[in-house]
Amino acid sequence: MVRPLDPELTEWLRYRLDVLCVAQVALRLRSTWQGDVPAVDIRFDGKTVVVGKATVFTNPAIEAGVIHGRALLEFLGFKLKKGSCHALAMEKPSRKDDRHLGHVEVPWPVLPDAFSGLQVLEKPAEEALAYLLWTANKGLAHSTGAFTAHENSIALLELSMGLVRELMVRYVYQPLGQTAPPPTVQIQRRVD
Repeated sequence: MVRPLDPELTEWLRYRLDVLCVAQVALRLRSTWQGDVPAVDIRFDGKTVVVGKATVFTNPAIEAGVIHGRALLEFLGFKLKKGSCHALAMEKPSRKDDRHLGHVEVPWPVLPDAFSGLQVLEKPAEEALAYLLWTANKGLAHSTGAFTAHENSIALLELSMGLVRELMVRYVYQPLGQTAPPPTVQIQRRVD
């Protein structure tokens, strides 16, 4: 039986999943750079509107993905384990106005079972998701001296974007008998 989501929540989730798709594309592009940052020419309806280095697109896209990824993880009840930047804990949001899985009336994920059956093993999945939360909390939401980038930050963040989507499908869309919105962007191969 298909159970509908509230229209406002449907749009909120769709928008955040879209941002994750854009961030994944930005991270994939970033992972291909060898040496200098390539130039970018951004067009709207065939007209150039931005010219510069590719980081004018990739950096804000990645940062937005990290922030929205954190929001979706918190929606599912995931947070960083107190005192850790590598491990997750579960906590139902406590603020009355927080959107969370309880509003959807489906079961909450339970650690460590939350990661069973994912396309990635449990430990790498937890590390990637914890790194996303760590980056959002210590590197973006406010600046702290505690934040240091991981040597594999691009790979961890790209993995985490896909895992957040996979967790949303598993814990929101499937229990409701719905299909998640399809990814909205993809990398286009250059034809010179």
